[in-house]
Amino acid sequence: MVKNLSGAIIGFPLKLRSILTVMIKVSARRQFPQYGEAFFRIPALALTSADSVHPHRLLAFFDSRPDFHDLPGPISVLTCSSDDLGISWTPYVPLISARDGWGFGDACPVALHNGGVLCGYVASQGMNFWDDAAAGSNWKLYVCSSEDTETWVHRDITAQLWTEETGNLFFASGNGIQLTTGSHRGRILLPMVERRVNSPDIKALIVFSDDGGATWQRGGTLLGGDESKLLELPHGDILMSSRAYPQRLWALSTDGGQTLTMRTLQVEDPGCNAGLAMYHGTLVLTSLDPPEESPEVHPDQDLDPSRGKSHDQLQDWSSRRNLVVRLGALPEPATSPLDPAEISWGEPHVIDPGPAAYSVCATLGDRIAVMWETGQQSGSSHSPYGSIAFTTLE
Repeated sequence: MVKNLSGAIIGFPLKLRSILTVMIKVSARRQFPQYGEAFFRIPALALTSADSVHPHRLLAFFDSRPDFHDLPGPISVLTCSSDDLGISWTPYVPLISARDGWGFGDACPVALHNGGVLCGYVASQGMNFWDDAAAGSNWKLYVCSSEDTETWVHRDITAQLWTEETGNLFFASGNGIQLTTGSHRGRILLPMVERRVNSPDIKALIVFSDDGGATWQRGGTLLGGDESKLLELPHGDILMSSRAYPQRLWALSTDGGQTLTMRTLQVEDPGCNAGLAMYHGTLVLTSLDPPEESPEVHPDQDLDPSRGKSHDQLQDWSSRRNLVVRLGALPEPATSPLDPAEISWGEPHVIDPGPAAYSVCATLGDRIAVMWETGQQSGSSHSPYGSIAFTTLE
């Protein structure tokens, strides 16, 4: 069962309820307090392994922005941590602070098997993703790593991932993964978005490292894909879920992320980054499920973080509201390769009925952590941006 924020109990469909081993409820929502007029956006989560200096420490990352718009701008990435699975949190500290005309954002962390943590992010000096960039000039790609979750070493990996066809490239925020089984065990995978030079065409991209994050290679691509999440399935295949409009775009990799196949559309989506996790063998998707009648947007109301440089067919800005959780049942018996079209998705159940946008979810043993962008409703106008909220599904 699920309790929504009002405390109402909602039953899952029988097919999905039968494969759950515990009861599930939505715990009390926690709002991350902001600094002054700052906008907190782009949530990301990582849970350290049992071998960490701080075992099972939950790390949160997010952008601190002067407004809701994307890079360029004086944007910093903040981080904080919890040693009690999200009940209490440390004060925010900068992972990387805006300086010298550079802004930073789009954190994509991975908790490593050896106890460390790795995080990808982007850097911009006066450039938007929709502007063509020269590799390593005023748009850069970084990974940082930490053995203790408190001290970070930052490295520029732009040259390793840029090609002649690249117009621009950024990490899809939220989380990456490290493979646990098969011939590619230990491989680190991060989702990215790439735009072709002199073109608005974008694709989802996997990049991977087989040496703990020292060197990186380009992997599978998904044309028409955007910001995505990756998930290792029980038999070792990798599932990709990408934002798309009007339905999410799904694909599968059977070779450790080097290629993507089985492209399919499933689950309604307004074109927004979502969360994906595994819970007791069941897929968990946190995404937006806007009501049929979304609030009207005043013609002068700006809801586009790209400052009008992206394209309307990729998203519906006015529908960024109503964050829900869905459970997905894998076909039985589990086979490889899995066709994503064979996943049976349950009905959506509300986490936050108000303005909302990006979300991320992570498995915390017997519960799921959910972190998302939440906004404000004022009369007939609404904005899905402003602050970050956190809850757990137990």
